[in-house]
Amino acid sequence: MHLKFDETRINDIDFQERQRQEQLALEQWRQEAREHEKQMFGIFCGAISHCNAALNIMLKAKSDAEDKAKKTASTPSNGSSDQDQPDVEASD
Repeated sequence: MHLKFDETRINDIDFQERQRQEQLALEQWRQEAREHEKQMFGIFCGAISHCNAALNIMLKAKSDAEDKAKKTASTPSNGSSDQDQPDVEASD
């Protein structure tokens, strides 16, 4: 009977050790998952930042092109404005 008690006790110790190791493994996995999530969030933020910079460049280029088109449209095609032309009076 004494032998049966020792086997049960050993099995309990083995079970407790397996549970402890499993808890340690789960905690390590959680820590690694948190670290991975932080890294991925950093990559995501960097990508968003690059996209934002590219959009700003494109919007600035579009705005500059529109401003240039407005200036070109307001200037007559011969390069002079009506103000540059001398007033001609009709002679009798």
